[in-house]
Amino acid sequence: MTTAVSFKQIEEAHASSMVQLVNHAIAKHQASMATLAVPPSTARPMSYATSSKKLHVLNDHRHCWDNLDYNEAMWELRFEELCQYQREHGDYMVPARYHTNPQLGHWVMTQRSHYQLLQKVKPCSITLERVRRLENISFPWRIRLMPEKVWQTRYAQLSKYRETYGDCLVPQRFRPNPQLGFWVNTQRRHYKLMKEGKKSCMTQERIQMLDATGFIWVTGGTQTQTYTSFDHESSSFKVTVFHTWTIHH
Repeated sequence: MTTAVSFKQIEEAHASSMVQLVNHAIAKHQASMATLAVPPSTARPMSYATSSKKLHVLNDHRHCWDNLDYNEAMWELRFEELCQYQREHGDYMVPARYHTNPQLGHWVMTQRSHYQLLQKVKPCSITLERVRRLENISFPWRIRLMPEKVWQTRYAQLSKYRETYGDCLVPQRFRPNPQLGFWVNTQRRHYKLMKEGKKSCMTQERIQMLDATGFIWVTGGTQTQTYTSFDHESSSFKVTVFHTWTIHH
């Protein structure tokens, strides 16, 4: 018996790649269930097939899944996406408003809030097994308790950006790493606050480290110039665009 389940949370993702991700997540879940010695009668096998907008859940026992099974599958999917985020960005600091994957940002925030509820012995959806899984990958429960580690991570990313592009002028909306663009802008803002004698997280040590990379503290935006030339070899016009940064010292 095949039961069709609406899968709106991930309908924007490419179907074939998402199926691979879900199946990988389900395999991890089954391995986890095996370690808990779940009786065969309750450990129902899971497999997935897909269309462009719907996910079909195949149940070998000819019974429809209940909400618990669906929620477990969703948790495993988000967990795998979190691991993938760490491989790409080097940390688990998923923004609450993560435009690339809004569901992941919301899920990460939910894990932290429900962990707080668990510690207060209040109703929540997180389990000790889920806590163990997250702690095994060094998931930070309180991101505000480790600002120095976050700063060092972004600094390393800035250094890599400089090696790639030759400067530290990271756009505020830097698509490959939006957090880095936001962080660079934050450093300039706190540097200004420090100079004005106001409360700031900027320190002399950080200033020295950023100066060593050729960091520009004050920018005035960009100017764009376009030049058109005729290429005789291809008998066509070529358009060259130059972006110039205005820097205030």
